Amino acid sequence: MQEQKKNPLAYQQVRGDILAQLKALPTTPLRLLDVGCNRGALGQVWKEQHPQAWVEGWDYNPAAIEQATLVLDAAFEIDLDDEKALLQLLAGKKFEVIVCADVLEHLKNPKKVVSILFEALEKGGAILISLPNLAHWEIFYHLLNQKLPARERGIFDDSHLRYFMRKNLPSLAPLGARYELLSRNFRLFEKKPTKWDKFVLPFFKHLPWLREYVTFQYLFKLEKI
Repeated sequence: MQEQKKNPLAYQQVRGDILAQLKALPTTPLRLLDVGCNRGALGQVWKEQHPQAWVEGWDYNPAAIEQATLVLDAAFEIDLDDEKALLQLLAGKKFEVIVCADVLEHLKNPKKVVSILFEALEKGGAILISLPNLAHWEIFYHLLNQKLPARERGIFDDSHLRYFMRKNLPSLAPLGARYELLSRNFRLFEKKPTKWDKFVLPFFKHLPWLREYVTFQYLFKLEKI
């Protein structure tokens, strides 16, 4: 029987912010690896927009990979904490862009995984990474309450093994990588966007000392120079 693994609906959708960053790259990547591809929604859209592109997807969830196989050029189930399996799957491959959207925080040694993936980049290629921000203002509420929530998704996803804030991000860059913070996703409340976001966030997100506390996710790039 196929193993059932947690797969919230939110993780199955196309990430518009990641798609926008792919489009903003200096050259259109035609060899793309989506690590944590889920059902392959991002790669499917990219292939529809760029039929000449070759997209490979990886995920830990066999049910998701079964679906991704139908829309991507290749899709593989993998445990990213298994270094041997990771190296075997990458053997002989080169990519222009590797996407890790909200994946690294689930791993035992994210820095090691990034360094291995980085070696599979072509020169001038990049890893696009999205990570949740533990410094969101709601963390202070939970500290006062002396209890961290355990949720299905988001900053307090109960499957997170690692936590990051803005100044932690450059530490993931391997030797020979250029780090660049690309954008922030803002959210007033961690659980979900609300009607208050459009009224309050425009004020906070332009203030350098306050915007970090309403940042839900950071998007950054590690470019192979």
